[in-house]
Amino acid sequence: MKNELLDDLNLAPKPKKTKPNKKVMIVGFLMSFNLFAYQILTERTSETELVLGSYFWMPFLALGLFGGIYPPKKAILLSVLTVPIIFIFYGVIWPSL
Repeated sequence: MKNELLDDLNLAPKPKKTKPNKKVMIVGFLMSFNLFAYQILTERTSETELVLGSYFWMPFLALGLFGGIYPPKKAILLSVLTVPIIFIFYGVIWPSL
């Protein structure tokens, strides 16, 4: 009887752990660098334009950073979540400093 209970617990398959993907990290860094370089080369360097541009290149920078630490799905989710964080920072925190 006791062995049957233990066997029931072992029947459930364990979820696979996905590993970080270096390709995601490299693509994130390259896209971030390209978007930031494009912004600088087109002379969009005023404070307002840098803030607006960070909504585009900052998530890719986060993807590059998180891509080497977390699995691809989690890294992409965390990089997408940087957009509201940037909004809160520039909209609430920065003006109060």
